[in-house]
Amino acid sequence: MEPDDANRSLAELRDELEDTERMFQILSEEVDELESGSAEPEPEVDDTPVELGSFSMILIKHSGSADPTCWRTHRSIDYSIDESRNRLRKLRDKICAPSDFNVKQPAKPKDVKKRFDAAAKLSSDCGESARKSGDIGSVTSGTLAPALDAVARRLAVGAVSEEVVTLDGLHLLLRHP
Repeated sequence: MEPDDANRSLAELRDELEDTERMFQILSEEVDELESGSAEPEPEVDDTPVELGSFSMILIKHSGSADPTCWRTHRSIDYSIDESRNRLRKLRDKICAPSDFNVKQPAKPKDVKKRFDAAAKLSSDCGESARKSGDIGSVTSGTLAPALDAVARRLAVGAVSEEVVTLDGLHLLLRHP
């Protein structure tokens, strides 16, 4: 190591130590405020349920799902998670394929909805929603699995989600217009 490198490193260490001491001082002052009760209280988190919209869902189970049983045959599902992931990806590709053979134009919302409904009815491993073409109705925050809830909050109207993983399996969501 060159002497300049050693000096520069020492200077950097001194700067870092000063920064750490300043941070320690700030934290000490905050602790003192909290202990004395003069600090402003944390704002309360509003956990009131919020209407997220109307959705449809496709579930593809795998052998590691919480209940790896097919609702149609009542037999155990033996697909690996990778096989289920490939099935879901192919379904999403078909659902979101461009309309009218024009590969430059995105799929029309009505076509996406129609394709999603058909795919859910034929392929979803959620019997309750598959019987209704994937329709799970109006969704309120906190009623779905946390991963689905988070995606539902961000999903644009008319959009199909990417894969969502829960204990039940792999999901696609469609937010209704």
